Amino acid sequence: MHHLIDVRSEDQLKYDDQGVATLFTSADASVAFGRIMPGQMGMQGLAVLEAEDNAYVMSGMLSYPASAKNEEFAARGAWVVARPGEIHGYLNKGAKPATLFIFRPRAPGKAAPGAKRIFTPADSAVVGRVAMNRSLAYETPASRGEALTLHPGETTSLAPVLCSVLLVTEGRMMALFNREKISLDHGEGLVFVREAVEVVGVGGRSHAVVFSTTK
Repeated sequence: MHHLIDVRSEDQLKYDDQGVATLFTSADASVAFGRIMPGQMGMQGLAVLEAEDNAYVMSGMLSYPASAKNEEFAARGAWVVARPGEIHGYLNKGAKPATLFIFRPRAPGKAAPGAKRIFTPADSAVVGRVAMNRSLAYETPASRGEALTLHPGETTSLAPVLCSVLLVTEGRMMALFNREKISLDHGEGLVFVREAVEVVGVGGRSHAVVFSTTK
């Protein structure tokens, strides 16, 4: 099963009082888009026990309370990871709106303390490559985040897991199934539930972010 998502018209999304618009939800994970306005507290520092709260910063910069006395900053291109039991939140102290692509997989149990919370684009080169065109940005016991780059005609395959989501951040891609193909422009994406898919680059070089559960 797959579900189309679209964040190109972010003004038309329905946001809660934390600046978050839900795009998809299931028993295994949820996908959302966050738009935190200047001076807005998107989410106060708190700990969630039953799920991870992971995000890719699409624009702007956010203050991120990693603990009661520790504030970090996440800018465009960074991946933010909060495991079950870890304090986290979002606050925009800048002059421009900050936007987030959010993935929340179910992950019962409290995480071990001391793990890294903010992953910058340079970290993917350190963590390693999943394939020639896919870099691993972060990985936890419950989920992983990948940066995907495709040139025209290049392909990559996403294996079936409980839930994965791909969002095109630049250019165009095509998702191919057994009997269906879906064109995805910048700002569009697909959520996959227990479904394999082949992704193809279309036109010029294209980029996407991919979140997935580890099972």
